[in-house]
Amino acid sequence: MDKKILVLTLSLILLGVNVVYAENGDIKEFENHDHTKYFKAKKETATFDANYDGLNDFYAKGYFNNTDNKVFHIDYKIQDCLPHGSTFANAKMKVGFSNPDAPYAWYSNGFKAWNSWFKSVHNPDPDKQIELVVINDGAGNFPSAGFPSSGDNIFQKSINMNTGSFTYYSKIKELGGQSGWEGSISFTAPLGSYLFWTIFPATGYGESCDHIAGLGIPVNVNAKHSSKDSD
Repeated sequence: MDKKILVLTLSLILLGVNVVYAENGDIKEFENHDHTKYFKAKKETATFDANYDGLNDFYAKGYFNNTDNKVFHIDYKIQDCLPHGSTFANAKMKVGFSNPDAPYAWYSNGFKAWNSWFKSVHNPDPDKQIELVVINDGAGNFPSAGFPSSGDNIFQKSINMNTGSFTYYSKIKELGGQSGWEGSISFTAPLGSYLFWTIFPATGYGESCDHIAGLGIPVNVNAKHSSKDSD
């Protein structure tokens, strides 16, 4: 399979006042309004330590598959503290698209996201894709403390399928041997520049992962990447 690396940066919106540990200078910090902070990584493989213990809690690698109907893919490895759970019953994570800079406009028309579980004929979800988060508060906000009501929870498993949308492992190499979730999300989008957000529950207070509401990966879709020919 011919895979071309999609060079991406990683933006993290954090609730609260804690400063994120950035290993090897790969993440640059940007101040934002209302006690939030942005962080952008400089490499196509983005990693992040949420609780300052020297171990990665988030790993993402993006690439463009030129032979697969012009589809973008992101492979994830996520420590279970971020989605606040190690089972399909309690883990929560959603995704959505916005413009690159605040104030944010959230998009769904012409955008498609899925993985193998959502596409499966055994999936009870009728549209066979991931419903995206869309926020229409008129203020261009990012989801603050709590969790957006729109969008599908990524962690799904139906009674008639042996596997779920993501897989839980007791040890993940890229996370320093920590437990967590592994999975991939694919998407197509119209021409333009966007942030592809991974959104977690957040309280805005405390230590560990409680102050992390979302991680955004900037995606630039040019003519050769356009989803206009996708079905």
